[in-house]
Amino acid sequence: MVGQFVLKDSEVRDAIRAADIVTLKADVTKYNQEAYDLLASLDHEAQTVPYFALFSADDPEHPRTHSALFTKDDMRKFIRD
Repeated sequence: MVGQFVLKDSEVRDAIRAADIVTLKADVTKYNQEAYDLLASLDHEAQTVPYFALFSADDPEHPRTHSALFTKDDMRKFIRD
């Protein structure tokens, strides 16, 4: 999977660690009501995958989201911004 490939890249992992980010995965490849509820709470009703939500410790009520495929550079930028 593209999302898994990007998230396993060493430079992306370094950026995740440097930003003190904890990664979680909500798998919707099988029925998963908790994951569907989370996507709905993020106003992601189309439920396309991959879908990324970055919750900031400074503002956890307003996550930044992205619902398209990422390159490694896109992901590093998403983490930095």
